[in-house]
Amino acid sequence: MMQSTLEARRSITHAQDRAPLKRMVAPLFKNGEQLTQNEFHRRYVAMPDGYCAELIGGVVIVSASAVSIAHSRPLSLIHNLIGHYEVATIGVETLMDTTVVLDDANEVQPDTNLRILPDFGGRGTNADRYIMQAPELVVEVANSTEKIDLNQKFYAYQKNGALEYLVHLVREPALKWFVLKNGNYELLPCDKSGVIRSEAFPGLWLNARALLKRDLRGMLKTLGRGLASPEHAAFCKRLSAAKRKSRKTR
Repeated sequence: MMQSTLEARRSITHAQDRAPLKRMVAPLFKNGEQLTQNEFHRRYVAMPDGYCAELIGGVVIVSASAVSIAHSRPLSLIHNLIGHYEVATIGVETLMDTTVVLDDANEVQPDTNLRILPDFGGRGTNADRYIMQAPELVVEVANSTEKIDLNQKFYAYQKNGALEYLVHLVREPALKWFVLKNGNYELLPCDKSGVIRSEAFPGLWLNARALLKRDLRGMLKTLGRGLASPEHAAFCKRLSAAKRKSRKTR
């Protein structure tokens, strides 16, 4: 049932993207406007370049177009870390600011995400330019969006099965890395040295203290230890086995 629903939504989204739309026809969104995902997407693809909005729980949230250094710097550090993990891990992919269609009431653009590719056993599917279904790891940097990221988005990602959700609270500052357990998010523990270890992506170790100090070298040094761990080696073997199995079933 879930697969048929995803396929139907993917077909609708694909058709909307290919349909001829005039930008002048679609009015700009209003914060708090209530829409279905299909109606939101139909209008969103006709918006001016650089216009950013999300649909969370059926409610439109328009984002500010200007992005501060306080937001972009920690995001670049996290994306750099995840990018290094991708280089060392076959079958995973990191994406920034990509549209993710979660369900009929949620279409979001997480700051960055890390996913297992479908051919390697990943749970998400592609609809041309977009991701259908939640990636395994979603990342949001909250500089002025703490309430949204820890409430509406939190429950949207939890409901739709994103295995892990990392929120960097810039103003506190603090990190909250959640892992999905029996349908509910729980905080991943931080060890005595300030390191958080992903469960969905073995070997992805984040030095929280280094990130808060904006110390990329320290972050990559810790990641290097994670990539050298037996858990990461075993994960790469599982991904390779999933790829071989995928080839045989074609």
